[in-house]
Formats: sequence, C-alpha cells, structure tokens
Amino acid sequence: MYAGSAETAGPASVRIVGVLGADGAVVRPRVTIHLDDVLTAEEARELAALLFSQADEIDRLASE
Repeated sequence: MYAGSAETAGPASVRIVGVLGADGAVVRPRVTIHLDDVLTAEEARELAALLFSQADEIDRLASE
C-alpha cells in the first residue's frame, strides 16, 4: 500500500493512496479527502488548489 503525506486546507486533509507494485511504481493512485468540519470560502479555495495539485501528482505517478 502506498500512502503519500497528508496535506491540509483548513479542516480538510488530502492524501494520495494506491497500491505499490513489485517494481516500486504506484498502481491505481487515488486521492482521499477527510473533512472534519465545514469550509469557509477561503478554505474551499485552498482545497480546490490542493486538489488540482494532487491531480497533477496522480498524473505523474500514473505515467511512471
């Protein structure tokens, strides 16, 4: 199992997870989101930016 480091935006925590292949590549990378509370407008914007960043990282992992 692969679990990247958690990044936060307000009360939201975002992490990339996946299965670690025999060759060390991350197979089926996905984003998990844990939300402890409601978001303010600013926190929602931070979360949106973080999700874009995580999506780019998934693309990078999937292409390896």
